[in-house]
Amino acid sequence: MATFTGSMAREDAGGLIMTVMERITVSDKVLPDVTALLKQDHRQVEAWFEAYGRLPYPEQKAHVARQICTALKAHASAEEIILYPFARSATGDDALIDRSFDDHGRIKDLVAAIELAEPGGPEMDDLIQRLATELRLHVVEEEGKLLPPLRTGNIDLYALGGAVAARRAELMAADMGKSTPRTHGPLKPIYWRPDMHQSSAEVAKSLFITGLKDAHAMERQSLQMLELAHSRIEHYPQVRERIAQHIDETRLQIERLEQILETTGSDRSLFKDMAMAATGTMGAMANAMAEDEILKNALASYAQESFEIASYEALIVLAQEAGYLTVLPLLGKSLTEERAMAMWLAEHLREVTLIFLQLRSQGVKAGR
Repeated sequence: MATFTGSMAREDAGGLIMTVMERITVSDKVLPDVTALLKQDHRQVEAWFEAYGRLPYPEQKAHVARQICTALKAHASAEEIILYPFARSATGDDALIDRSFDDHGRIKDLVAAIELAEPGGPEMDDLIQRLATELRLHVVEEEGKLLPPLRTGNIDLYALGGAVAARRAELMAADMGKSTPRTHGPLKPIYWRPDMHQSSAEVAKSLFITGLKDAHAMERQSLQMLELAHSRIEHYPQVRERIAQHIDETRLQIERLEQILETTGSDRSLFKDMAMAATGTMGAMANAMAEDEILKNALASYAQESFEIASYEALIVLAQEAGYLTVLPLLGKSLTEERAMAMWLAEHLREVTLIFLQLRSQGVKAGR
């Protein structure tokens, strides 16, 4: 019985992710045009639908179904969070964007049902066919009415493509092999209404600037915690190396925030920075006094990363509403780095805990 293994499985399951990640990490010159990127996504998923119908074995069908579901969830999320605010402004067609959200809701319902269906069974076959039909209608409208105005508007299609690609790649990498049923609708505010986009740009700008100052203080606090933790690690070289990398990333994040603040014509709050940095230092020093310092630092770092991820998510929304569209790639880069660090911590917590346990069992002071 045929199965997907070896290099073929790597190409099918991860090739698209690697292509995107390579694009967004080389240089801004190779960022994808957002309209071309989304059309490429559409063609890829259409090819998977076609392949599904020709596969003879249930496990092969289940494999392709997982690819389809993972790709569509990431694609839809990237469009809802990054693309649609631009498209609403570029097209001036609120009904079109609202229909796109509704389309995504139906698509996600079908994806959730597929993820619960018997792999490769008759129910999955029917759901895949319905999903293909639903998606085909959505793609016709998106490529015919939504994407063309973006090409004629005053929009940096490559910067926007980079932000969409980064968001999509993060979600696909996190979701690959870990698909869960949809438990929510499209990524709209909880109390979303068609007129929600008419919020005050001035209020959004004020909140955005305040958020930037808070984020600047947050990153300075994080930098002090990371530097102290890095200076004390002895028995965990991989952890020390990853923290060193994130220290460099955090310094760049601080520079990006200062660059964005200059764009808004505002100065950061030094008092708040000093207060929050001092709080971070005291927290790190408190952990340094614990016998299980490495474990406490790992938990504290994961909590800090989660807070930073949420902060950048909010800043991206506020930047869109305030009209600061040119800063989205900078915020997107920082968000990508924070998500990567959080994922690394989550993946290595068990390993660190086991090493700590082994060292303590040998009578070694394993806290750092």
